[in-house]
Amino acid sequence: MQSILDCNTHLSKEEFTKRVCTFLRPVSRKYNKLSGYERLKNVTLDIERYARWNEEDGIGIPYSWTSYALRWAYSSLRLPQDTEMALDAMNVRKLVELVHTCNEQCPTQGDVLHYLCENIYTSERSN
Repeated sequence: MQSILDCNTHLSKEEFTKRVCTFLRPVSRKYNKLSGYERLKNVTLDIERYARWNEEDGIGIPYSWTSYALRWAYSSLRLPQDTEMALDAMNVRKLVELVHTCNEQCPTQGDVLHYLCENIYTSERSN
């Protein structure tokens, strides 16, 4: 019997983005029109919901935990203002890619906050 933790936990960034964006397609335009935190909240909640379904062609449950950690980091008011502004400027696809990147780079949920503080504003500024 396959463990829930083994199902689709190591997807490539392209495959993860493709699966989640397909899942979010009916609502992505609506989400892109929302304010920054509302967009982040809705995208991460939908990623959590999609991960919990644990379908064969879905995404693994660790992505749900990463989505929660990303939303918590933003709502905890511990991020610098420039990092919050960079997150607010991200569209749905960028947020989905960020969830995958955080899942790959952060061994624990607590590391997501540190990762965001150290990397997000710097990478957004260089674009």
